[in-house]
Amino acid sequence: MELKISDLPPQFENIAIELGIDKVKALFKEFGGTSVYFHTEKMIYKEATAKSDLSSKVEQWNPGPITLTKDTYYVCISVDKSAYYPATFMFNLNGHNWIYANGVTCSPSEINLEDIGKKKVIAQTMPANSDDKIIEVYDHLSGKTWDLYNANTVDYDGIPSKATTPGRHAWITFKTTNGKTFTTYVISPAEKLKKPRVATGYNSAKFWIDYPNKRNTSVRIQVLKKGKWTTAKTIGYNSCGTSNPVTIKGLKPLTNYKFRLQSYANGMTGDPSDVVTMKTGSSKKPAVKSIKVVKRKKVTVRGWWRKHWIGGRVSRYEWVPPYTYTRYKVKVTLKKKVPKVGGMWVAGNWVKGSKKSYTVWVPNGARKGKKLTIRISTALGKGYGNGPEVKKVIKVK
Repeated sequence: MELKISDLPPQFENIAIELGIDKVKALFKEFGGTSVYFHTEKMIYKEATAKSDLSSKVEQWNPGPITLTKDTYYVCISVDKSAYYPATFMFNLNGHNWIYANGVTCSPSEINLEDIGKKKVIAQTMPANSDDKIIEVYDHLSGKTWDLYNANTVDYDGIPSKATTPGRHAWITFKTTNGKTFTTYVISPAEKLKKPRVATGYNSAKFWIDYPNKRNTSVRIQVLKKGKWTTAKTIGYNSCGTSNPVTIKGLKPLTNYKFRLQSYANGMTGDPSDVVTMKTGSSKKPAVKSIKVVKRKKVTVRGWWRKHWIGGRVSRYEWVPPYTYTRYKVKVTLKKKVPKVGGMWVAGNWVKGSKKSYTVWVPNGARKGKKLTIRISTALGKGYGNGPEVKKVIKVK
């Protein structure tokens, strides 16, 4: 049966007259049996204007797959103005349940202070395909935060720093969108100390140790025994300094020893100092046979004004009158030579060689009729390997 315009409901007659009976038949075929709402002409122009403004404010969506999070999205479709038929677009939407990040893992989780700026720390969400991303990096040493990240994997090499006290310190904290965090640590070792000045006795060693750079640093004096470094004594910062020599005892006579220092602070040890090798002296005392004065010299001391100091200022002067004293040259004779020594200390004078007699000037001298003290000891050298001391007192005439 051929459909005519006169057969149409009144509201469709004008459409058929305007568009033709064939186009009206197409509308019946497409929308027959359904309810269709048509905007007014005014509303159509209003919505078209709004969508045109929106399209100018959003970025163009390039073809290809894209991950969408829960939100409202607008698809702006632009077609050529001359196109008569509307364009057809196909969207393939695939979805899955949100994969939460259970945490963050880092490699390495600790780094040495000297490696900051040289080695990268790689952080990754757990699982690696989580929909939660790493979005923030906080550097504890510099106090700076970077929030430009949005990825499952982030690498970071940090800002070089040297102003960190010895110890294990928080360095970088990585944070995800759901608040999971992981903090890496930087290891700042204690400093390497300078090697000490050492003087050995026959059963001991005396150390002059420079102050460490950090006040909270302790110093370990170590001795190599049977192939193993052992700590003989530990001293604090205030016990250091060249005016505070430190002595360790319990060493064997005529034995070569290796010594070193190692710093310790906040659970961290520094690299050992350079090794000092010294030999201990002989334990044999010199057997003195006699001490004789072989020469005298009269010394006159002129008077002078002695200063008295209080609080760094001279408070008064005191006159010291002139006086005389006698210097003595003495000859010390031993009962026999002391073997395995490099020389002898006699009254503060170093005399090289193992001999049976030694002749020296006594530095301080004495008044006539007073007593003169002579101290004698062996040594391997002028500054090390001292043996036990013998003290003799003679009366001068």
